[in-house]
Amino acid sequence: QLVALMLLSMTAFDQLRSRRAVFWSLAVITLNAAVLSMLALAQLFQEELFLIRSEWWTGMGSPFGTFVNPNNAAGWLLMGMACAVGFLVLQSEEVTDYHRFGASPGRSGIPVIESVIRYLAGLTSAQVIAWILMAVIVSAMLATRSRTGMVAAGAAVVVTGLVRLRGPRIGEALLVSAVGVALVAGLMAVLNLQEAVRQELRTLQDPTGALAGRLQHWEDSIHVLQDFPVFGSGLGAYRYTTLPYQHHNTGFWFQHADNQYVEVLVEAGVVGFLAFLMLGAPILIGAVRVIRQSVAGGLGRHAETVAFVLLFATVAQGVAALTDYGVVLPSTSALFVTLISMLAAVQAEARSWAMLPGGRIVMAGTRIALIVGALVFTRDLIQAHDCYLVVIQTEKVSAQPLTWDTIEQREGILERARVVLDRRSDDARTHEAVSRLLR
Repeated sequence: QLVALMLLSMTAFDQLRSRRAVFWSLAVITLNAAVLSMLALAQLFQEELFLIRSEWWTGMGSPFGTFVNPNNAAGWLLMGMACAVGFLVLQSEEVTDYHRFGASPGRSGIPVIESVIRYLAGLTSAQVIAWILMAVIVSAMLATRSRTGMVAAGAAVVVTGLVRLRGPRIGEALLVSAVGVALVAGLMAVLNLQEAVRQELRTLQDPTGALAGRLQHWEDSIHVLQDFPVFGSGLGAYRYTTLPYQHHNTGFWFQHADNQYVEVLVEAGVVGFLAFLMLGAPILIGAVRVIRQSVAGGLGRHAETVAFVLLFATVAQGVAALTDYGVVLPSTSALFVTLISMLAAVQAEARSWAMLPGGRIVMAGTRIALIVGALVFTRDLIQAHDCYLVVIQTEKVSAQPLTWDTIEQREGILERARVVLDRRSDDARTHEAVSRLLR
């Protein structure tokens, strides 16, 4: 995954520099998020459960689109929401008279109603489509009923608004925000989802109660640092290393911390935790700097838009990481890396690496090395896929009553597990699956 992210980063940095490239990149990402959102919303109204990839669903929880977990979907939709807002911003032309929005008719400003009518009448077909796509994505994110996603989206809107807004454009921003809120509210009403969202938001009145089990688990898990303070217990070891330190019976075996900061601290120690924080700080600083340079006329509108999108995404993922781990999901991290590379690309003075001395050779050699490095792990990835498939099948059959049919299914899964373990004998989860099947 890391090798693939490096290759993706280099390609994005080299290709996504111009306004046209940024525009179409945001358009494709927005369309992708909107299509997934429509599929997910369609699931909510199916009499029978509609699954896109049923082999990965254990039968527990509620799948959402291509995700087996609505919370994971919310994390990715936050990225799609950021790109949709950026796509809409890039579509819009500069507005010159909305800064006086709301002034009385007798003054030089424009009345509220007239401002709204002018704005709506001035929308192009492309802008209308952009508005609809964004409304669909935001509605889908709300439909996940993820409290983390809702809070993260709200925090991102507030922070990016404070950074990007300037005195003359406050009226314009309020007008556009009002249109967006009205559109999303209307779509939620049509889908009859507003009451479900309100119920989830009411639970935020007592956040300590909603997080009681997690808070106790995090308090216990931090004690791992007593034995592994510097470099942690090892990447991917959270589910095992935290067990001996649990003093509160939460009734759950936490495979992950449901808190990216706690998980990084336990697995990577203080050194890894500081490195994780240092990854986000330069992104935030760089995005704010680009926005300010664009205001001063040093960079184009597309550079400001990319910075705005990345700032929104970083704040949203940073807040979501407090009670989730969406930022490490491949779909989310790939999009995040792409946006970071785009921000670096639009700031670069050189047109591409090819313009540097020996740039073509260096780039070609580096890409070939990364591709070869990825191919080296192909066999291991296939084996990991087979192992995880055995784990999922075990989860499914274990949830069913013990009958002759399920006994035959267990025997078939056991046979596949033995074959898989012959090739990957150190996979702990497959060994756990075998133990469950033999009980």
